[in-house]
Amino acid sequence: PRQTQNSPRGFATTQPAMSSSPKTGIKPGANAWHEVLELCKRGFATKMEHLTEDILVDIRSELTNAVTTLREEVSDVLNTRENPLEAKLTEISEKVESIEQELLVMQSQAEKSNTDLTVRIKQEFATHGVGAELEPVKTSVFGLKAQVDSDFKVVLGEIA
Repeated sequence: PRQTQNSPRGFATTQPAMSSSPKTGIKPGANAWHEVLELCKRGFATKMEHLTEDILVDIRSELTNAVTTLREEVSDVLNTRENPLEAKLTEISEKVESIEQELLVMQSQAEKSNTDLTVRIKQEFATHGVGAELEPVKTSVFGLKAQVDSDFKVVLGEIA
């Protein structure tokens, strides 16, 4: 570093600075070679900082791209694996729904059959009256009930 001073004739002159520069740490009276060396060191350090930043930016970018690619590949593998499973689950779900519908129909038929059975019992009582003649009605009723129970078990066995 040099200082500018006015000479007695009014011209500006430059002379070496007598105090140490806080940036370079060069002591007064050091030669120019040391100043150049210090400037080169600072320039090199600054350049290395910039290069380090550039390298870190490149590494971050490459890692981000690699992670994105890896996520896409994992997603593709999972989708490839899940599609057949999803199809099977859908098929099973449809079968379960179909069986539920069949059970509802059978339950409805069984309720209707029980209603028909009750109507037939009432008719039998009305026809045969109450008393000693109830024994044939009782046998008839139990026979019909056994037949309904047997039919219901057959239907349930076909479903299973």
